[in-house]
Amino acid sequence: MELNSAACATPRFSESLRLVILNSGEAIFKVARDRRRPFIVQTPRHAIADVGTEFDVFATAANTRIAVFKGAVEISPLDTAVRQDAIVFTAGQQIDIPADRPNVRLVKPIDSSDIQRMTAWLTGYIEFGIRPLGQILAEFQRYEHVQFRSRDTEVFDLPFGGTFQTNNLDGFLRALSLQCIHVASHQESGQRIVTLARIPGKRPGTLCR
Repeated sequence: MELNSAACATPRFSESLRLVILNSGEAIFKVARDRRRPFIVQTPRHAIADVGTEFDVFATAANTRIAVFKGAVEISPLDTAVRQDAIVFTAGQQIDIPADRPNVRLVKPIDSSDIQRMTAWLTGYIEFGIRPLGQILAEFQRYEHVQFRSRDTEVFDLPFGGTFQTNNLDGFLRALSLQCIHVASHQESGQRIVTLARIPGKRPGTLCR
């Protein structure tokens, strides 16, 4: 088990069961098959049973994301005792389950580049495809004691992407400056506060223009 920053997990192993309770955050599991001792990852809303596999689980208050790298997993909601409700997903699939719609499973295929992006944190990097800036800032908050602010809330919707070191927030902020986003930083009650704003008269993009 590899835990990402700010993740919290509790193992509960017995002679008949290998259980890991993932209270929050992200973890990657590489599991040895043992029919006598099933391996189960339990998030606040779901149980993910290993079927001899390697998979990633990322649990937040809004969503549970499960990506299967090898083998297969069996997923079932915790609020049901009916085994038929369990669904099996196999390698090359990612499943997103919104917290407000637990019966909805959004499934999409993943390839080697997706797996590389999702596991980049294992080597101290975070890799983003083109995503809203607000989502990327939320990722950095998992690694840095920082809060992002802006009076211009639309700045959080701007598209952004790239690969950055998890411990190099300043490098990321310099990249924002090159895209016509003004960055100001100060300390407040022991926490770093970063304020963002679009530069007047400039259009944010891949190059400041």
